[in-house]
Amino acid sequence: PLRKAKTKEGKGPNARRKPRPPPKPVEKKVKTKKVAPLKIKLGGFSSKRKRSSSEEDDVDVDSDFDDGSLTSFSVSDGSTSRSSRSKRRSKGSKKKRKEEDADGYETDHQDYCEVCQQGGEIILCDTCPRAYHMVCLDPDMEKAPEGRWSCPHCEKEGVQWEAREEGSEAEEDTEVGAGAAGGEAEEDDHHMEFCRVCKDGGELLCCDSCPSSYHIHCLNPPLPEIPNGEWLCPRCTCPSMKGKVQKILTWRWGEPPPPTPVPRPHGLSADAPDPTPLAGRPEREFFVKWSNLSYWHCSWVSELQLELHCQVMFRNYQRKNDMDDPPPVEFGAEGDEDKSTKRKNKDPVYAEMEERFYRFGIKMEWMMIHRILNHSVDKKNNVHYLIKWRDLPYDQATWEAEDMDIPEYDSYKQGYWNHRELMMGDEGRPGKKLKLKGKVKKLDRPPDNPVIDPTIKFDRQPDYLDSTGGTLHAYQLEGLNWLRFSWAQGTDTILADEMGLGKTVQTAVFLYSLYKEGHSKGPFLVSAPLSTIINWEREFEMWAPDFYVVTYTGDKDSRAVIRENEFSFDDSAIKGGKKAFKLKFPSWPEGGAHQVPRAADVL
Repeated sequence: PLRKAKTKEGKGPNARRKPRPPPKPVEKKVKTKKVAPLKIKLGGFSSKRKRSSSEEDDVDVDSDFDDGSLTSFSVSDGSTSRSSRSKRRSKGSKKKRKEEDADGYETDHQDYCEVCQQGGEIILCDTCPRAYHMVCLDPDMEKAPEGRWSCPHCEKEGVQWEAREEGSEAEEDTEVGAGAAGGEAEEDDHHMEFCRVCKDGGELLCCDSCPSSYHIHCLNPPLPEIPNGEWLCPRCTCPSMKGKVQKILTWRWGEPPPPTPVPRPHGLSADAPDPTPLAGRPEREFFVKWSNLSYWHCSWVSELQLELHCQVMFRNYQRKNDMDDPPPVEFGAEGDEDKSTKRKNKDPVYAEMEERFYRFGIKMEWMMIHRILNHSVDKKNNVHYLIKWRDLPYDQATWEAEDMDIPEYDSYKQGYWNHRELMMGDEGRPGKKLKLKGKVKKLDRPPDNPVIDPTIKFDRQPDYLDSTGGTLHAYQLEGLNWLRFSWAQGTDTILADEMGLGKTVQTAVFLYSLYKEGHSKGPFLVSAPLSTIINWEREFEMWAPDFYVVTYTGDKDSRAVIRENEFSFDDSAIKGGKKAFKLKFPSWPEGGAHQVPRAADVL
């Protein structure tokens, strides 16, 4: 027959542990020997613990010994120093004080709070060396607990260390002696004396692999009776997470677990209906963003998973957010319920994305490809692409498999390989054949030699500007001719005009003309203020479509990604390239917001 799972009678969270009997004094027989009186100074024992002020009062530093007094004093000295160096606590609370003088409590505990790493008045755990401020606990305490207290870490991981009580060394010797004389020592039960859910005592169901204890009616779903055989608590059976959580986006109430059927009693008549199953309770679910993964991989995890694997992040989120009512649902990119409903009715793909991502605080642009930076091939010949996402910095670029279902993924992959072929001559590409819905424009290689004299004045804009769909104003065309002529003469220029008249456009068109006419293949360096960097990107995208524009901006990690993946397809280009040289700027737009930028970034 199977045995029942282990149970115990819990005494509640304020239960005290039974005190051990005081040790019997051990008498040592030492032969007395007459010695000459000496004048000595007693030093401290080799211990790392603090020495209390009471120790200085108990021990006389200068003592004269008479005949036979050396032996008696050495025995009393051992007992005095041991009692003075043992751990001391106040009876009502277990606060630990840090004072500049040597006066304080002697303990093996740490001198700082485990959460905030600061000192001050802290309470000590009875089952590990950790210490905490009462306000740093979750929930915080108004006063120090009485009796035996375990910290949150011990409640989660179990008892791993026993605090040394007064006379503990003597007690250990006594217990060893008692066990050797005959009689087995009592088995210590390290299971919690209270239910982990309701924090109350009573008949508790004990886990067979950790110190957790539960009431059977506090489990979710509840159990009708004590189970047979080995039983593992929800914390031990909680599945692990697929990675490291970067941040918590939102939360919601999940579906309750299926109810637990109640066995039919033996004395119940055949006509009577079956007992009502025990229904479960809905629990919180959290929508999380995973580290080193894009927003396409966001998923829901249970509250217990976060509590076990991301304790600090979970507590911080609890303090900042209301955990009774879930956050209100957003309406995706539209921001309006009516507009969102109309678009969902017209576009089923948008309706699916709205249901999965947009309504939970994820922007549409964060899931759209900006460009593909690089690729890699693993040992199984699977191709992965490094993707930069729109409206997100470079440090949030992620590696995605080639078969990932992302809108316009194949078009961006084709554009990546076309650009790589243009720069390096790579025609072959690894991986699967691309399925393109539309034709991807292949970039034209610039001419090897100049085809147009830069000193010739344009009466109308050239054909390569007509293909962009834009038209230059007459004064902008005149500024373009002047920039080209000055560049041909080797004259530095300043383009000065009022704000809003298109100096950025003229500069972009001038650089594009040098590239398309074969005068210079680049690269071109543009230094612009942070406030106008987005405008520069927009104008280059409009007027210079064949340019591969890289915005060298962001924090340290973003700039590292740009250097490693954007400046060159050669992996060793950054480390083994030529030394830096002084750049000569062909032109500098001046006027309005473009005046000598203090904080500038580079395109």
